[in-house]
Amino acid sequence: MFPCGASSSSCYRYFCELKRRGILRKKFTLVNKGKTDITECAIDSNSIGSYRFDLGTGFDGKHKKYATKLSLLTDKTGLPVDAVFGKGNIHDLNFIPHHLKNTCFRRKKILNLDMGYTSKELRRKMKIKGIFVNMKTKKNDYIRKTGPKFKLKVDKYKVRFLVEKTFAWIENFKRCKFRLDYTLSSFKSWVYLALIIILIRG
Repeated sequence: MFPCGASSSSCYRYFCELKRRGILRKKFTLVNKGKTDITECAIDSNSIGSYRFDLGTGFDGKHKKYATKLSLLTDKTGLPVDAVFGKGNIHDLNFIPHHLKNTCFRRKKILNLDMGYTSKELRRKMKIKGIFVNMKTKKNDYIRKTGPKFKLKVDKYKVRFLVEKTFAWIENFKRCKFRLDYTLSSFKSWVYLALIIILIRG
C-alpha cells in the first residue's frame, strides 16, 4: 500500500489531467489574488536550462545556453503574481505587455525593473497607464541636456531584488531547475505547482 493511498502512476495521470484542464494556472491566479498587492511590483526573468526541444527553447546569448525563459511579476514582498514563458532568445522587454494584460484589472503604481529593460518607449507607455518605471539607467544613457530625465526611488527599488529570492525558491524544486519535459505545457504545469506551494508557504 502506498503511503499517499495511490500509486505514483495514478498520481502522474491525475497531474496530467489537471494540466489538460488548465486547473493549475487557474488555482495559481486564484491564490495570488488573495495574498498579493501589486501597487508596488517588480518584473525579472530567468533562463532555465533545457534540452533542444522544438517548442519553447532558444539559444540565450547572454548565458550561452539553450533555455526556456521564465518571466515573473512579483509583489512588494516577493510573492509571485504572474508567470510568462518564452524561448531563451526572446528579449525580456517582450514579456512586459503579457504581464500587464494578465493583471489588467489590478492597480499598479510603481514597476521596478533592472537595467536590461532600458527603453524610452517603455517609459512613455507606462506613463500613459499611470505607472512609474523605477529603474537604474545605463552609463552614458540619457545624458543630453534636453530630453527625458528619469529618477530612481532608492527606497522602493529594494523590491526588485526580492524577485531573485523567488527564482531561488523555484530552483529548489528539481523539476523546475532544468527543463526535462518535451512538451512546454508539462513544464509550465510543474512551475505553476511550485508557485502555488510558494504562495501557500508565504
